[in-house]
Formats: sequence, C-alpha cells, structure tokens
Amino acid sequence: MHSLDRPIVLLVLATVACSNNDSRTASGAELPAGSRPVATTTRPDTANPKPIPASAQVLALPRFAELPPLADTIAQKIVFVPRTQTLFTAAARGKRMLVDIGRVDAEVRTDPVRRQAYLLAVSRLSPLPIGSRMRLRGPWGASAATVTGFDTWNGRVVATLHVSAQVDSLVRRREPLPAAALRVDAATAALDSAHVDSAARARLVEPATVVPADTMAADSCNTGRVPALLAERALVIRDSVEQALRALEMPQFERLLTSVRVTSTQAPGCYGTLGRLLLIVSLRAGNAEYVRERVMILSDSGAPTELKVTDYRFKAHDAIYAMDADGDGVDDLAARGVAELAGATVILRLDDKAKRLARLTGGFAWEAR
Repeated sequence: MHSLDRPIVLLVLATVACSNNDSRTASGAELPAGSRPVATTTRPDTANPKPIPASAQVLALPRFAELPPLADTIAQKIVFVPRTQTLFTAAARGKRMLVDIGRVDAEVRTDPVRRQAYLLAVSRLSPLPIGSRMRLRGPWGASAATVTGFDTWNGRVVATLHVSAQVDSLVRRREPLPAAALRVDAATAALDSAHVDSAARARLVEPATVVPADTMAADSCNTGRVPALLAERALVIRDSVEQALRALEMPQFERLLTSVRVTSTQAPGCYGTLGRLLLIVSLRAGNAEYVRERVMILSDSGAPTELKVTDYRFKAHDAIYAMDADGDGVDDLAARGVAELAGATVILRLDDKAKRLARLTGGFAWEAR
C-alpha cells in the first residue's frame, strides 16, 4: 500500500468505529440500522416521583403575587421581616395594638388611592397574614391576639391586632405599651386566652409610685410600687454613677464636650435573684454619637448589681417597663434604644445568672433623615 493511502484508511476505520458506538443507546441496546441518536435531557419521573428526604425538605414560599401597576410600584418600596421570623415587637400606637413587620420607603398616608394600593400590596405579600394567631407578653402578663389588618405608622409596615378586653383597655390609655408578640397555632392561642382570663398577672401599668418603707415586706414587685428606702437609695446611686461618668468617661473631642448630658431611667420589676429595681444611667454627647452607659439592678437592701448589655446597634437605652417577655418567670426590659440620629423600641431579655441583658426583639425603628 502506498504510504499516502495509509492515513486515509485509518480515518475510515475511525469513522466506522464511531458509527458503531453511536448505534448503541445509553442503556447498551443497539439502534436500528440507519437511525441516528437524538440528544436527550434527563427529566424527573413525574408519574412516579421519588420521596424527598426529610433533611432536604424546605418550606415552600408562596408564588409571586400579581399586583396592579400602582400596588406593584409601592411593593418595590417595602421591605418585610424574614418569613421565618416568629417573634415580633408589638406596641400601642394610636389607641391600637400594632405589630411591626417591616419598612415602607414611600408616602402612602395622604393619597387615598396610594393608601389602598399599599394595603393591597401588604395583604398579598405580608409574612404575617390576616388571621394569624399571636401570643402577647407585656406588662399585664400574657394574652392571645389575632391579626385583623394592616396599616402604616411612621414609615413602618404594621399589622393591627384584635386583643382581649383587658389589653384593649390598657392600649386606649397607655402609650407606648410594648409587648413581645409570638406567632402560635390556633390551639396554643386558645389555651393562652383561657389561661389569662382566669389568672392574669396583677401588675398595674402605671408610673412607678413610692410607698412607705414599712410596707416593703408586704409589697409585691408585680405592682410597680417602689419602697421609699429603695427609691432614696436609687437616687444616691444615680448621683454616684453620674459623678464617675463625668470624671472618667468624658469624650476626648472638644466639639462633643458642649453637648454632654447625663440621663437616667428606672423600671421596677421582679428580676429574679438580682432585685426589684432596674436603673440605667448614661452619659451622651452629640445626639448619642458618644455614649457611656451603666445598667444595674438594686436589691431590696439597695445593693447594686451591674449588668452587661448586648444590643445590635443601640448603645443608649431609656427604660419603659419591666415585663416577662419570654415566660421564664423573670422580668425582662422594654426600652427605647437610641443611636446617632436613630432609635427603636427594643425588648432586652434578662439572664439573671449571667447578669446580662441581651436583645430579644426590636421594632418601630425611626431615623432622622
């Protein structure tokens, strides 16, 4: 054979070998003569689907809602809390109990058309739909509530709640009335309602009052009353802490020195083994740009125990009420968290063993723009 014909023969042999390989399917069966394989894409067997392992199952999210043009435009300006969130911040606003579920960066209050479009968008997209059952824990104790609708408050997306007659009476005469709102199922909500109707806590949602020292032994920490000796002791400790802050914690920048001020708030409650009166003293400058804060709990004898505070953004706090937000029998703290040009309502959980306040939930945030 001529040397030039050898490459041609090899090429023909290679072509025959490839055609023989292509005449077999993926399963090894030969194709009919003259037929050509067709490229296929693997698809799931819809007739006999395989079960999904429990470890791989995820919560199915709802499909994208179809909205009218204006509602869709407003929806793009709304940011909701995560759909997996179950603990929310509730508070009395406008003689109603509201739950914070997000933020809206559009004006939807003045124009009735825009307001209706906003309500439509929220009702379709809210992670907390109408009819959701909630367990409220506030200064009054625990009670059941139900989501009845939506609204907006100071740039926040809020859900309106139907609450018990007891809580509704408090809501109409006290603002703010912060509470922790836990989403529960219908059976749990029914048990909560029956329990609270028969055994609600006796705490009075009123400003702390000072009672004579001789009533200290009989006084309950649930009533919000502070014995006279403990109130006097709190004033002494407050002045001592202020002097220490001004002596050791003043800002180093001259522009902040002229705006330095010291604020203090207190909240009586049942703080486990630590005591019954929580005191916050904070030195602030430059609209909370600079903060040095001390938080402590005073026992019946007036002995202070300093607490560590863990909050995400807010370094300054103003106490609002003590309440058992997590149902462990030890009071936690509802407070107004303050940062530079911003603030929010926060609920701080008290760990009396670790002597620490840590953020449990927060909402109704505001910013100075």
